[in-house]
Amino acid sequence: MRNRFWLFTILGTVCLSLNISCSDILNFKLPNSVLAANISWPTAVFDGTLTKTIEVATITGTLSQDGTSLATVVNDSVDGASSALLSGKVSQLKNSGDLRITLTDTQGEETTYRCGEVLLANNDKNPIDISLKGYSYITSMPSSASFSQGDTIDISIGAYPSTAKVYFTTDGEVPTTASTLYTGPITIDETTTVKAVAVCDGYVDSAISTGIIKENSGVSVEIPPLDTTPSIVTNDYKTFAAVLTGVTRTAAIGYTWYLFHSGDETRIITTEVGYITFDNLEPSESYRLVVKATNGSQNFNKSQTLVIPETSGAGK
Repeated sequence: MRNRFWLFTILGTVCLSLNISCSDILNFKLPNSVLAANISWPTAVFDGTLTKTIEVATITGTLSQDGTSLATVVNDSVDGASSALLSGKVSQLKNSGDLRITLTDTQGEETTYRCGEVLLANNDKNPIDISLKGYSYITSMPSSASFSQGDTIDISIGAYPSTAKVYFTTDGEVPTTASTLYTGPITIDETTTVKAVAVCDGYVDSAISTGIIKENSGVSVEIPPLDTTPSIVTNDYKTFAAVLTGVTRTAAIGYTWYLFHSGDETRIITTEVGYITFDNLEPSESYRLVVKATNGSQNFNKSQTLVIPETSGAGK
């Protein structure tokens, strides 16, 4: 009798400390962790480009830890509200997990918010509060830049909100939270493709921003906006001139380039793309460039005079 008394005393102490019933232990039931959260969200958010209205039908919580899925919890009776309870058991006994919340609107469009690490409980009586705010986005980052051969250039990146972390790559790969964390201007010393993403708890991850940073061996190329007629854009460096034409709204299928210079034979080059690079140009000399863009029976001509600078200079 005394041994049974001590056994129940020990069981009672364990149960109290774990906040579970003794019957669970006696019936060999292991407790589950529980995700219990009051989720709230704005009725409209700005994604960096436009404001989106949110009318939510379903919320889904995806919980994981170290890449292993712990639970998917769904509340499909939101009915356009701006907050809802999300509660469900987790497959394992865990203290915390990384949570992502997906809001599905009445049109079936999904928006996923990063919520970071959240605490789990052993019941749903005291749910935590999670406020979803909006979109993270890259606020400043050059989509293109150039620098002279042998020099370097510093690339700065800004993000919203101010608490967002920016992760970037310089090898063309899509950045994730496992990529390099941005802590200050990135120094580039060769042609590089920079990709960046902004992430912040309570926000949707930003779209990937891409910047193409080119090292010029005297060449810089800039694509002008679409227009009804071709336009020539030039950036001159040392003895080089890089020139391209804007593609017409009815895209051209061929280009013929004529470069005229006093005392030289006219250079004639045909390309399938709307840009070209001429080298071996003389500093301080004047050249005339004519481009003919052809599309079926239509021809568009553009002419421009180029003056090669005496020394290298900054381009557009």
